[in-house]
Amino acid sequence: MNTTLRFIILDFLTIKPYVTVKNLIIFIAASLFIYYGTQTSYTVIGTMMGFGSLYVSYPFAVGEKNGIDALYLFLGIRRKTVVMGRYLYAFIIDIGLGLVGILMSAGVSFLFGKEYSLPENLIVMGAMLMIFTLIQCFQLPLYFKLGYTKSKFSAYLPFLVIPALIIIMGQFFGNLKNQLTPIVTWIVTHPYIIIGFVIIVWLCIIMTSVLLSVRYYEKREF
Repeated sequence: MNTTLRFIILDFLTIKPYVTVKNLIIFIAASLFIYYGTQTSYTVIGTMMGFGSLYVSYPFAVGEKNGIDALYLFLGIRRKTVVMGRYLYAFIIDIGLGLVGILMSAGVSFLFGKEYSLPENLIVMGAMLMIFTLIQCFQLPLYFKLGYTKSKFSAYLPFLVIPALIIIMGQFFGNLKNQLTPIVTWIVTHPYIIIGFVIIVWLCIIMTSVLLSVRYYEKREF
């Protein structure tokens, strides 16, 4: 476990040059712009966590550019440790940027005189956390199998596909509103069952993604 923690710290050190005041200003400006367009403070949380996903890929890009993976093997760091470290690093990034998003959401709500609810924002952050971790569960096995350069296009496809699916599903369910009313009613009256089911599926996807990443990374040559 100590080796994994040291590896996570090393990953944070690799992104340190990219954590600049300039990037922070860009992130804040983009969040304010999106908030102004939607008039919903929740979008700030999603925006910040979306930017966090960019930082998740940086250790792969830096490692590939500088041959760091071969160095890990030379130092005797197990490949499984590298995989676990990357997943924990991604999770920490998601949590951290989610909390920053909540603070910014409170700030813009106060600035523009809007109501602010911390419990609602925490729920939104939890939902966003699931969404972005699922995206990363798709991305990370690709990075471990093919490397950053060969997989970067495919890895970012979910950011294009998911919004399109949301629009399509919204229109589809809108047309079936009457038929879906009993199902929606059941879901509303049994929230804990649905939440439990979603969490179990989410954890299963994460475990599957980790196992695939370990399998792919074990077979790569450096």
